[in-house]
Amino acid sequence: MSYLKQFGILTNPFKETNEMSAYFESESFMEGLARLNLLLESGGIFHLYGMYGIGKSALLSWWIKQLEDRYQSVIINYTQV
Repeated sequence: MSYLKQFGILTNPFKETNEMSAYFESESFMEGLARLNLLLESGGIFHLYGMYGIGKSALLSWWIKQLEDRYQSVIINYTQV
């Protein structure tokens, strides 16, 4: 049995898409959004780091899609640190 059928999921949440149709609003996810919004208000740059698989890329992708058109964003993935 596939995990899609097992959990009653209609689409593959792990497929690379331009949509953030599936994400989990955990306490840490919401805290991350709050910190990113504070950064937006205060200006500047930041360095986001953490263990692999905890949702850093998902958080950034979701947040960037919510930004107004007047903002410009750049993501530099450097995994050889």
